[in-house]
Formats: sequence, structure tokens, C-alpha cells
Amino acid sequence: MRALHGSCLLLVASLGCALSEGGFVPSVDGGADAMPGLQLSPDRLTVGEGQSTELTVALVPPPADDVVVTLDVVGAGLGLDLTQVTLGPASASATVVVTGLPDDDADDATATVTANSAGLAAPVTAVTVVDDDELSIATDFDRLDLLDNGTARLEVWLTAAPTGDVEVTATIDAAIASAAPTSLGFTTSTWRDHQFIQVTGVHDPDTLDETTALRLTAAAVGLPDRLVPVEVRDSDRLNLVVHPGTLEVTEGGTAVPLDVYLSQEPSAPVAVSLAPQGDVRLSDTRLDFDVGNWSVPQRVLVSADADPDVVGTTTRIDLSAPASGAQPALTASVGVTVRDPDVLALHVTRAEPLAIDEGAAGTFTVALSHRPPTDVVVAIAVDDPAVARARTSAVTLSTTTWDQPQPITLDGQDDANLADATTTVRVTAPPLAEVTFPLTVRDRDVLGLTVSGAPAVLLEGASATLMVTLDHQPLGPVAVTVTSSDPGAVAVPSAPLTFTPTDLGPRAVTLTALTDGDLRDESVVIGFASPALAAPPSLTVAVDDQTTLAAIATPTGLTLTEQGAGARVDVSLSTQPLGPVTLTVELGSSELTATATEVTFSTSDWGTPKPVTISAGADADAVDDLTQVRFRATDVVTATVAVTIDDDDVVAIVEDAPPTLTTREDAAAGADASFTVRLSAQPAGSVTIAVTSSDPSVATVTTGASLTFGTLTWDSPQVVRVHGTTDVDTDDDSATIRLRATGLGPVDVPLTVDDDDTQAIQVEAAAVTLAEGATANLRVRLAFQPSTDVTLALGSNNPDLPVPAIVTIPRATYASYVAVPLTAAVDADATADTARITLTTATAPAAATVDVTVTDPTVIERPGWPTPFVGSANPGAGIVLAYQVSVPLRTTLDRVGLFAAAPGGDWKMAVYADAGNVPGALVAQVAGRQSLSAAGAREADLTDVVLNPGSYWLALRIAPSVSLGHNQGATTTLRCSRSTTLPSLDDAWPSTFGAATCGQAGIYNLYFVTYRNP
Repeated sequence: MRALHGSCLLLVASLGCALSEGGFVPSVDGGADAMPGLQLSPDRLTVGEGQSTELTVALVPPPADDVVVTLDVVGAGLGLDLTQVTLGPASASATVVVTGLPDDDADDATATVTANSAGLAAPVTAVTVVDDDELSIATDFDRLDLLDNGTARLEVWLTAAPTGDVEVTATIDAAIASAAPTSLGFTTSTWRDHQFIQVTGVHDPDTLDETTALRLTAAAVGLPDRLVPVEVRDSDRLNLVVHPGTLEVTEGGTAVPLDVYLSQEPSAPVAVSLAPQGDVRLSDTRLDFDVGNWSVPQRVLVSADADPDVVGTTTRIDLSAPASGAQPALTASVGVTVRDPDVLALHVTRAEPLAIDEGAAGTFTVALSHRPPTDVVVAIAVDDPAVARARTSAVTLSTTTWDQPQPITLDGQDDANLADATTTVRVTAPPLAEVTFPLTVRDRDVLGLTVSGAPAVLLEGASATLMVTLDHQPLGPVAVTVTSSDPGAVAVPSAPLTFTPTDLGPRAVTLTALTDGDLRDESVVIGFASPALAAPPSLTVAVDDQTTLAAIATPTGLTLTEQGAGARVDVSLSTQPLGPVTLTVELGSSELTATATEVTFSTSDWGTPKPVTISAGADADAVDDLTQVRFRATDVVTATVAVTIDDDDVVAIVEDAPPTLTTREDAAAGADASFTVRLSAQPAGSVTIAVTSSDPSVATVTTGASLTFGTLTWDSPQVVRVHGTTDVDTDDDSATIRLRATGLGPVDVPLTVDDDDTQAIQVEAAAVTLAEGATANLRVRLAFQPSTDVTLALGSNNPDLPVPAIVTIPRATYASYVAVPLTAAVDADATADTARITLTTATAPAAATVDVTVTDPTVIERPGWPTPFVGSANPGAGIVLAYQVSVPLRTTLDRVGLFAAAPGGDWKMAVYADAGNVPGALVAQVAGRQSLSAAGAREADLTDVVLNPGSYWLALRIAPSVSLGHNQGATTTLRCSRSTTLPSLDDAWPSTFGAATCGQAGIYNLYFVTYRNP
């Protein structure tokens, strides 16, 4: 309640207010005591680019006195005709014109208008500026006309600034004409630059004119296609030929030649009329051709008149010749681009230099150098509105008023100092060049003093205190000397009063009327002298001679420290009283205490000073106090002692957080860490403490990010809550919660955030299937970011599916899958297989597993003669036989085998390559002898060898005791017998088979085993 009353006291002098026990409430009767509220309507507004609408600013109810309201714009593309209005009892509302300023792009803009006035809430209106530009493809001609062997030029540009690069593609029917280039590039800075496409007619064997269209597209950015019709006239029949097919001339510039002739010899004279359109001028408007000069070009000079605008035009020259007999009428046209060399610019007329006084107005004018193609909205802005303001923020120069100077009024703003101020005035109308010029606002203020509390009369022996304040901010320190016209009557301080640009006072000045021996009244002039004062003030004090009793207190001023030592004041009377006099000690503040509440004098001790000790106690704030002690009694002039109390309190931030504040990462609602904050002492005014986290990625302040303490709430603790931020790692984090307030010492609260994440190994798929001999990827990553690179250990429970021993997960890309290649070994069987891959690391408590299924498509074959024959035979000791066997497909040799008719004896086999239907080089062998412990099929392993399609030889050596299956010659095949025997089975197989005798023979039960993946 006390704070609200204090606010009311600040406003009541100019605005009026009402108080109730519930706090401050605005008056509702609309009278002089009503508290106005500032309003902007509407609160949302839409205006078109280059258009205007209205905004109303009002005070409701009307104020008792004039109130100045400033209007500030934040954002681009918006101008106001008034940036400051004065509202008062007679006119409590004003209308402001809001104008959408044009720009180069095609995007809508947003801005806000805020109304500001001291002590009032600032309403805001949101404004949308609807852009009137449309982004499209533009050309200088709507159609092109050319011969089938001629050319024409087309200029291309964009109508507005794009948001990014734009590629325009040109396409045309290639059978009729060609275009070059076929692609044009535009950027945000070159969108208005004209680029050229040359269209060339295609010569064909017929005599027909043809029509097509040049299509310009920018599909990537969604612009509509631009179609330019193209007429290609055939040169194989009589036609008018013009060169060039298109022209470019400059307003007021040099004439450009145009050559005209006929495509074929005419059957009769041809009179060609030339008709220019627009501002185009021709040196000739008629040309005559006949059989003698039909192919000789006749030249016409083409020019264009100057005009006051800056807009180029596109027009044409029409050529025609009437029909004559069988000779047809002829027509042609030439496109003409008229370039305007003029550049549109702003013309600002002003005093040089432009200077105005504070509180006064100055003007300048704005016009255009040439007539614009459309209305131009010119924005007026002042860089520093505290120095000067423009009464209008924009003016419109139309196509009819462009050369009529528009006056702009600038108002110099009052300030509290004595220095001249400068700022810059900006006149803008994009894309025209901005015009800026300096503005000086001359300060006409003079330094003066305001004296308050001066007494009109002083009694002899009494003192009085007055207050002195500077009324403007000085340029530097100012010393003021206080003078007395009669120092024997009124004494003044000898030390000068010192003021600075940041301290204008007030300063206390004590005047003391000195006792003299007469009864005469005096009139004393108190002066204030300083070279810095324009008109030093003075005041007259009447000194009433001591005809009445007065209390005297010495000294007349004290400086005490809160809870410090007291100071002595000696009290006496000015003259002998008629009887006893008791002075009451009146303390001006509850902080003060005195050793006596009364001081009594008699007729004998009235002139003897009696001591009273004054002390200062503590208060809740940290502000020095200025008060007084009075000694008074009925019919006695009061003695006053001015007391200054130096406050010993310091305002500081106090928090109750533990030495280290702790919370959990992403704690549940209500589980955040918290502590409270208050101030150590009452501040002089409102104090706002900003509470921030040194690292928002570790923790954020969710409650109490901004704490405001007032003079009544400074010791009420306010809660600060801190929320741990979820991160991608598993590490505990730390940060600092910072408490900062202007003028107060910083306070930091250490914070620890416990991480609740557990590292885990993640696989993309828990099961993988691959074929034998194929490769697949096992993809693995980590759930959380580690502190360093992590090495995973891999293991497989199946040796046919080996895996890398380790794989490294980089810290920076922990969340991206790392591929681990899996390759299933090819074996000699056709059975599917399984394996389990286990992945572990020390930083993850749980292992990850992947189950792998290996499908086996292996085909096992037994080339040769594995089926048992009925008979048996033995070739004899040392004999080496080889049978030719065909392998149709690429395969792998795994084993060799034979069929024994009875047990007993040893054997060896080998495989040789074919060398032209005879055994050649050794391919594979059974190195040691093999025993036949039982009858039936017997096989022996070889080192696996890949066999390509073709013929091979299966070689055999057996002991004489072996009984080997034989077909007894029922069928025969090619067999070779080595010319040189190998007597012992322990003899090694030769690297080449050697000389042999070959021919058809019976077959032994011999074969070899192969496997392959189809």
C-alpha cells in the first residue's frame, strides 16, 4: 500500500489520482482527478504497399493537463505522418496516417507501432504491409517479327526482387527458329538487369510464313511462363527485308540506322510506307523500290524525342506496301526499344547548414528530378528522435506533383542539458539513392538555480536551512559561492556549493542570524555567485531583532552514522527569560534518539549551554536520510538542527542455496533444484535480478529468471527453480547459476546435474540372413555419446562366420551406424548354418547379440564312375593309369574316391590337367598311401582346387592286392597308361604325367567329389 501511495504522489501533480485502502485506482468521473489510460486502435492493422490508412491514439478518460505521446515504429516498410502528438482536456485523441512504404521484393512486411508517454503503459498495434509487387518474367516486346534467315533481339528481366537465385530457360520450336542463350541467371541483386536473347529464323525450302512462340520458364521457383509469339516470314517469296530486326535508340540521342530492301525482284514498283509509333522519329517515311534497286538497302535514321520521365518504352515501326496486280501487299514491323538515359533521384532543398533551436521548427523540401512511372513514397527519418523529430514520416510524390517541392517540418526537442546536439536526417525512397544531411539543434537553455525553503524572516540568534538545485545539466562541474550583504547580521557557509553534470543537487544552505547588541532589525541580501550562472539569483531575508525569546542550538547541523556514536548539541536561550522555560526536544525521524526529551532553563542559567546527545539507530533501507531536531516551547522561537544520517547498510543479493546445488537430468515435474533469493537491505527503488545459467545445454532456469524486489518486498524470498537439461551423453555436468543486478555485487551458485543415462550397444537388426559365400553388414552404434572413442569387442560362436575382433565407434558420430562386414565361408556341404555374434564394451553393462542364419546353396557332384561295377580287377604293381573326365561348370575339387570290391591293400590318386587328350600338369594329389580297411566306396581329401570347365585326368596307383571295381569292358572310355612305372606307392606323383600310351579301355570305379555355388 505504501508503494502505491508513493507512485500516486509522483503523478498527482499533473494527472491526479485516487487512493483507496485496496491500493491505487483510476478515477472514473472523467474530472481533473482521473488517471488516463493510453490506447491505440485498432490493435491490428493491414495496409497495402504505397497505400495509407489511419490509426487512432487516445487517452481515456481525458487528462487534466496536456500529455505528450511519442509514436515509435519497429520493423521495416512502415511510415507515420506524425511521430509525436499532444493530447489534453480539449482533444484527448488524435489520428495518425499509417503508410506502407514500397520496396523491391514481393514479400509482405510486418512492423509494430508503440505509443509511449512517461508513467503510462505503452499500447502496441501490429501492422502488416501487404506487398503489391508480383514476381514474374518481363520482356521488352510482346511479339517478334523476323525473316527466316534474320534475327531479332529480346530483352528479359524480373519484375521484383526474388528471395534467391532464379534461372530462366528459353525454348522455341527448333524447326522454325532458334534462341541463344537458352538460359539466363538472375540473383537478388541483378534481378532488374536486362539480359538479351537473340532469336534467329530457320531457313526452309518452302515459301510459307510460320508462327511459333518463345517460352520463358522458371519452374524451379514457381513463376508463370512468359510466351512471346514469333512470326517468321519466308524469304523465298517477295517480302520486305529489314535489318536489324529490332532496334534500340536513346531518348534525345544519336539516330540509329535501319536498312530496308526486298527479298526478290518485284514485278512492279513497290512504294514502302514507314509508320513510327510513340515518340519514335524517322528520317524518311517512304521508300521506293523497282527492278533496278530492289536489292539495294535504303537507310532510314531512327531517333526518339526526350521526355521528362525516366521510363523507357517499347514500340515499333510498321512497314507496308500496297498490292499491285499479281504482286501481293507487303507488311513488316521492327521492334524498337527506347532507352531513357535519365536517372530518377531525390532533390532535397535546405539551408546549408540546417540548424534549429530547441523547441523550434525548421523546414526543408523534397521533390524528384524527373517524372516517376508511378507514385513514389518518400520516407523521412531522423537518426536520433531525442534530438529532433519529423512531423511526417512519409510524403507521396505523384506522377503529376513530382516537381512540386513538398515541405517537411522538423521540430527540435528539448533536453535537460546545455549542449547543442546533432543528428542525421535521412530521406529515402528505395531504390533511389538515399539523401542524408546533418541537422544541428541549438540549445538555448541557460544555467540557473532554484532556491526553495528560504525564510522571509530570521530572528537574531536563529538559523534556517534552504535548498539549492541546478535547473539544467551543466557541461562540467559548477561551484556556487553563497554571499551575504551583511555578514555581521546573517552568516552563510564559506565553502562553495559544488554541482556536477550527474549531480544537480539539492544542496542544503544554513543561514544564521547573528546576535548583536542592538534592537534594530536588518534586511540582508543573500546572493549566489558563479561564472556559470546566466542570471545569479538573490533573496532578501529580514532579521528580526531579538525582542522575543529564542532557543539556540549549536551546532546547527549534524552528520550521524546509523548505529554509530552520538553527537552533542548545546542548547541555550538567547536572552534572560521572565521565568523558567522548558524546551521540548522534537525528533524529526523515528531513527533518532536523544539523551533528553526536555531541557529546562531558569532566569539564572539561561545562557549556559546544556548538552543533548543525538544518536541514529538502524533502519531497513540502505539510503542516507536528511532530517532535523527541533528545540521548541510556547512563545519561544524554535531552534532547528539539520541532521544527515549516513546509512551503514549495503544492498546485496542473498541466496540460500547449498554449497553445490544438485539436480537430475530432465527431473520430473516438482523435482527440479530450487533455492530462494532476497535482498540484504531495503533498496532505494525497485531492483531486478537476472538469473541465468552459464550453460543452457546443462541446465535452464525455469522459475525466477527475473526477480523484482521493491522497497516493501525486498526481504520476501523469491523461489528460483533450475531444470537439468537432457543431453546425449552419460556424463554428469556442472554449470553456474548467475545472479546479476545493476549496481549489486554478482552472486554465483555452483550446480551439478547428475546424468541418468546408461550406455547401451544398439544394433540395427537383431537377426541377419546371408548366403554362403556372400557378404552382409551388421550395423551397430551407441545409444549415448561417450567421452572418447569406444572400442567394441566382437565374437562369433561359429568359425565359418568370422568377424573382426574389434570395431571402433567414434565419439563424434556415435549415433550413426557403423557397418561390420560379415562373410560366410563356403564349405563342401549343402547344409544351412547359424551363428551368434556378441558385441561388448566396458562402458556398456549389457552385451548386444545378433543371430545370423547362413543359407547353403552348395551343389555337390561326383564326376567319374562312382556307381559300383559288378566285376573287379587290378592293373598290376607300379602301373599308373589315368582316365579322362569332363567338368561342364566351374567348381571346386574337394576329394577323390574309388569303389573297392574287397578289403585289403593301399591306393593313391591324383588329378592332372588335360594337354590335348593326354594328361598334362599335376593339379591335385593324395600325397600319402591310403589303406582299404573295408570294401565299398572310399574317399580321400585333397587341398581344395578350383576347376574351370573342361577335361581333366583322374590318375590311379594301387597295390597288387587291391580288388577294384571294374566294368569288365562293358563300356570303354579314353584311358592313358604312363610309359614309365612307379614301383612304390611311396613314390611322389610327378609334376607332369609324362609319356603315356592312350586308347579306349574298360573303366575302374574311380571318381572325384566337387562342390559349387550356383
